[in-house]
Amino acid sequence: MAVARAAASAAGRGVVGFDVAGDELLFPALEPYRESFAIAKAAGLGLTAHAAEAGPAGGARDAVDLLGVTRIGHGSHIADDPDTIAWAAREGVAIEVCLTSNVMTGAARSIAEHPLHQFLAAGCRVVIGDDNPVNIGTTLAAEERLLVTEAGLTAEQARDIQRTAVEVAFVDETTRAQLRRRFAA
Repeated sequence: MAVARAAASAAGRGVVGFDVAGDELLFPALEPYRESFAIAKAAGLGLTAHAAEAGPAGGARDAVDLLGVTRIGHGSHIADDPDTIAWAAREGVAIEVCLTSNVMTGAARSIAEHPLHQFLAAGCRVVIGDDNPVNIGTTLAAEERLLVTEAGLTAEQARDIQRTAVEVAFVDETTRAQLRRRFAA
């Protein structure tokens, strides 16, 4: 809870979100983080959790239900369960996919076969992340290029993902409006 309190005290001064990440198979329980996420939410921070990357699809639902997150980091295994993927689309949960990282961890067989295709087909909100650029050896720009060069998306589909990123970003509405104008230019 000390981290949540520190994040909450810096809300609006450079800190915009709160996340939990780690090995879901070794540490699957989210209940111990409930109070920390409540502190972060009360401070107005955006909430996200890495879920359903190594663990099952239900981990994403647990993160939304128990912690109140609006974004799921990775979420590859959401695609394994038709009910969960339909739920994610219906609820508007954003799934932040990290193509290179997901292949490296085995959460996706390849970029061409990445579950992002299933997410998009189901109407899920998808955004691109670069996970840990130093350790993974990639950048957000490189991940976005992979959408077209290896994942087979059209340039318009890639732009739609960028538009979604603006809509789900943990920013104030003034900043979001500026980003929308910039994107439209």
